[in-house]
Amino acid sequence: MVSWRCRTRYVILDTMSTPPETLPQLVTRLRTAKWPSRREADRATGIPYATWQNIEVRGTIPTIATLTRIAEALEVPERLILNAARVSEAARAQAKSAPSVEEAKPLVSRRRSTRDRRRGSGSTDRHPDSR
Repeated sequence: MVSWRCRTRYVILDTMSTPPETLPQLVTRLRTAKWPSRREADRATGIPYATWQNIEVRGTIPTIATLTRIAEALEVPERLILNAARVSEAARAQAKSAPSVEEAKPLVSRRRSTRDRRRGSGSTDRHPDSR
């Protein structure tokens, strides 16, 4: 179990029983413990509102310099933020490697529509004299 003081509260992270958090989840949880809104975090840290928004909502992974500034602002160890960024990057890579719905082959072949059958498209197994 790891704990550290976050200004007015203790933040406790049980590393053995909880699955690793992604960067958006971790930053949102830690930021809301310290500042209720992104605007307050912007004013207190100098990190732009848009950066907080991009990380928490869009899941953007910023540069290491920005991650370091966020760790300092949230008063947490840098490795915690960097590990969460690594988890997010691994999840993103895994999602990209999985076939999308469009790429996946259907389990059942598509039945030809009535119009396709009338036009005779698709089937070449008919006898040439059967027209």
